[in-house]
Amino acid sequence: MRHSHRTAGILLGAALAAAPFSCALAGAYRSFGKWEVSCTNGRNCELRFFDTDNKAGASAFLLRDVGPDTPTVLAIGLPGDAFGEAATDMSIAVSIDAGAEMSFGREKLSYDADTSAWQLSGDAATDGLIETLRKGKTIEVTARTHGQTAKATIPLDGIAASLIFLDDTQNRVGHTDALVSKGDKPPSPLPPVTDIRTFNDLPAAIRTNFTNENATCGGVDESMLAGLGGFKRRYTKTEAIYVIPCGSPGAYNVPFVAYYQLETMLEQVQFPVMAKEGPSVSTTGYNLDYDEKSDSMTSFFKGRGLGDCGSFYKWKISEGGAGRALVLLKETDKGDCDGRYGAGPESWPQAWPRSGSASPKSKAKR
Repeated sequence: MRHSHRTAGILLGAALAAAPFSCALAGAYRSFGKWEVSCTNGRNCELRFFDTDNKAGASAFLLRDVGPDTPTVLAIGLPGDAFGEAATDMSIAVSIDAGAEMSFGREKLSYDADTSAWQLSGDAATDGLIETLRKGKTIEVTARTHGQTAKATIPLDGIAASLIFLDDTQNRVGHTDALVSKGDKPPSPLPPVTDIRTFNDLPAAIRTNFTNENATCGGVDESMLAGLGGFKRRYTKTEAIYVIPCGSPGAYNVPFVAYYQLETMLEQVQFPVMAKEGPSVSTTGYNLDYDEKSDSMTSFFKGRGLGDCGSFYKWKISEGGAGRALVLLKETDKGDCDGRYGAGPESWPQAWPRSGSASPKSKAKR
């Protein structure tokens, strides 16, 4: 399905992000009530209803990729094997605030195994669903298959703010293809950042470093690649930086390597860090988030799953005489896993820039 390559990783990232400072996967995330938005570094986004106690009896998703006039897909997930992929005679009817029903037979439904949800045909924005959802209070869902019927009511509190955040993340505010923040500007163009979804998105010269299971960065399952946050940042037709997951991800730390490409040159980028004795470099970064506006990356290496210790980094992608390289703007370290988060990793004891002659704090063990 159109979103199946990235959805599993996004959902995992969203689930982890529910706890303070715990998200291991890259991309933008924000929650509003029981609705949450998760976006990749390439700004492909998913808005979903998050219901830990499952009182609603169903899940709901809005999926939209970045790019001009891309469609918005509504998907509905229902519990029970009867409503899974094998439901050949499946039908779903939805209505907002008990209004007119919109019915979808099996020919208008496609199943996404990663979300265990049925994607409804059409564009939710152009079909008028987005505006109705934004103003509504509940979605009523009726699903029928193999003589069984399931009904669910999904609250819409928080969806309006979620849609605004999605528009802002995809730089659509003020453009004609925004979902709610429309303006007179032409459809938003493709950004210079694209997700790495398959191994074919990598330069041929380094591809075997990732496809060969015995290579340093081997062991990544291609079906999960898009959900891990790898991306390509294009500067010109012949200049780019690739940030790629390296090896199988851990429970809460995803390792990355970076490569700089200029014309026919392709070289690995080093990540500046602070050692006890002074400046150093690492070949690996962890849990990387990219900010296009500042052309910078942040990293939070977690010392343990709670995220109450570890190291935080911020690097600027800087242009120099030899091309582009990473410059360390900030590093904070907290080695004491004491259950205290403070104001988050950025507020922890600072290793760089150093103040006076203070030595950096001890790092969490990698």
